[in-house]
Amino acid sequence: MSYILEALKKAQAERQLGATPDVHAPVIDAYAARNAARPAWLPAAVGGAVAVAAIGVALWWRHDVPAAPAVQRVAAGP
Repeated sequence: MSYILEALKKAQAERQLGATPDVHAPVIDAYAARNAARPAWLPAAVGGAVAVAAIGVALWWRHDVPAAPAVQRVAAGP
């Protein structure tokens, strides 16, 4: 059905090629053309990188640093 609809739209556009635009003129969707050029995997890759970085920061933050050994004072002799 989509092929038929596309063919009908194309035929209508060819008929109206020389005519002045009216209310029923097909609208060019620039947003869809711009988004079609962007790869679909790019947002997923950026999200994955952010998630890995967040996990790394969380693990680094929770990492316990060993405390310095306590200094023992020895009493001075007589």
